Amino acid sequence: MGTSKFLVLNWRSRDLHDLVVPIEYLIDHPSTAPFMDTIVRRQFRTEIGALGGYDMTETGKIRQLRPG
Repeated sequence: MGTSKFLVLNWRSRDLHDLVVPIEYLIDHPSTAPFMDTIVRRQFRTEIGALGGYDMTETGKIRQLRPG
């Protein structure tokens, strides 16, 4: 057996995870807008919700980190 390069996560978890992106990427990177558009679409949210175990209420919200 070979070694796996994938990590299995407990997808039924209610843990919250953030994607942190430098603000210049959020504004200027060509992949950011299509990604953000996808994760806020009703179809995407419905499909992910149908998997069970995911809370999509915060998905797609943008917050600025504050030094602290």
